[in-house]
Parts: sequence; structure tokens; C-alpha cells
Amino acid sequence: MISVGLIAQHNSLTAIEFAKILGLVEKDSVSVWIGRLLDFKIIQSKGKTKGTTYYIDPLVLKKHDFKGTTNLKNIHQHRLDALIIKDIELFGKSSISEIHKRIGNEIPIRKLRHQLSELLKSGDIHKSGLKKWTRYFIDKL
Repeated sequence: MISVGLIAQHNSLTAIEFAKILGLVEKDSVSVWIGRLLDFKIIQSKGKTKGTTYYIDPLVLKKHDFKGTTNLKNIHQHRLDALIIKDIELFGKSSISEIHKRIGNEIPIRKLRHQLSELLKSGDIHKSGLKKWTRYFIDKL
């Protein structure tokens, strides 16, 4: 019940965040706390190892009439892509920290970095500079 309450309160938690909140130090401690909640489909997960993100099954929340808040933590990739592209179109060349501030700090920076990388691979956006001087932009021909 503690695990369900924590995850519902935060909308989703990575294994690292979960362990930090509970003060867990052992490698397999998170799986002990999650237990069979995954088997019973009360909690769902995506990702692997330390990056595993746990969230409550939306049907369970709806069934129990949970009135939590909505945030962008679990935003779908295609929606995050559109949000990033729209931000860069509006504001021009931008660093990752500038984009992160504008689209919302509740989206993990790691997820934003990954999506920027995917958008670069697909050619939807471009970048200039290195490390902290990297700026992302859309090449308008």
C-alpha cells in the first residue's frame, strides 16, 4: 500500500527516485517493495534496470475515482516531440536548459535529452556547438 500511495502521489517514479524516497540502499530493494503489484497489474512499468519508471495503471485510478493532479511526467514521445519542435519554432536557437524551462520542469531532463537526440537523428531539428554551448534549431530552407 505504501508503494501504491507513493507512486500515485508522484504520478510516476523511476526506480532511483523510489529508492531515494524510501532510503533503500540494496540493489534488489525496489523489487521487494513493488512486489507482486506488477503481477496484479496495479502498477505498470516501462524501461529497464535503474531507469525503470513505475506508474499506477490508469484503469485502477479511474475505478477508484482517484482525484490526483495531472502533469507532463508521462507524456508520450510523439507529443513531447511536437512540444519541442513548437518551442524551437517559436523561440529559435535554444539550449536544452532553455527548452526545459519553457516546456516544463516536470519533464525529466534525461527524457528531454533523449527526445532531442531522437529528433536530431530523424533530421527534424539540428544543432550547433558543443557541450554547454549546444543550441538546437530548425533549419528553414
